[in-house]
Amino acid sequence: MAEYIANPKAKRVLQRAAAKATLGMAQELQLAVKGTLTSAGSSSPSVAATKGAPPRVGTGSLRRSIQISTKGLKESSPFAVVGTNLVYARILEFGGVIVPKVKKFLAFIGLAGHLVMVKKVTINPHPYWRKTLKDSRVISRMQRRANREFAKEMAKMGRVA
Repeated sequence: MAEYIANPKAKRVLQRAAAKATLGMAQELQLAVKGTLTSAGSSSPSVAATKGAPPRVGTGSLRRSIQISTKGLKESSPFAVVGTNLVYARILEFGGVIVPKVKKFLAFIGLAGHLVMVKKVTINPHPYWRKTLKDSRVISRMQRRANREFAKEMAKMGRVA
């Protein structure tokens, strides 16, 4: 994109505008995903979320883990990554079966405080990313934010040229 602009100052402004727009979209997505998790229902971890609904907030660890990586904003085609590093995030989103790797049983303390031993645990999907990304209001907010950030930076171009 910016490789074809001869004026180096204009090129820098355009790259900065694209980076700001990208970061703005990433911030809107981050807020939306956290909002999906917040609005998921009861804050009691002992109450399971309805099948197909976003996971309920227990400790808030998943919500806090939704972060933005900005390493790609310095590139000529800037990008940002919104995601989580929690190992259980994927199984919450898509569901799945957990089986023991080494022993014959999975062992954990159940809701009644007793030791529970099972051969497998099936987790129903509780999509929070897909629910957020399917929401046209979220996409519209991301687009408006990108346009606003880009326009702000491009307005500086008049002062540069």
